[in-house]
Amino acid sequence: MPEGHPFWSMENVTVTPHLSSRTKNYLPRSFEIFKHNLHTYIKNNKDYMNVIDLERGY
Repeated sequence: MPEGHPFWSMENVTVTPHLSSRTKNYLPRSFEIFKHNLHTYIKNNKDYMNVIDLERGY
């Protein structure tokens, strides 16, 4: 999306990357990361997996 697109500033929109390929273990690994991050969020911890580095842009 272009830099000035309204989605970037909307609080009710989450922008996620497009995944152009899949591997055999893609879905099970994704679910494990989601499960870990959900439990981390519920416990109000900071131990998230695959954190986005906003400074680096990914």
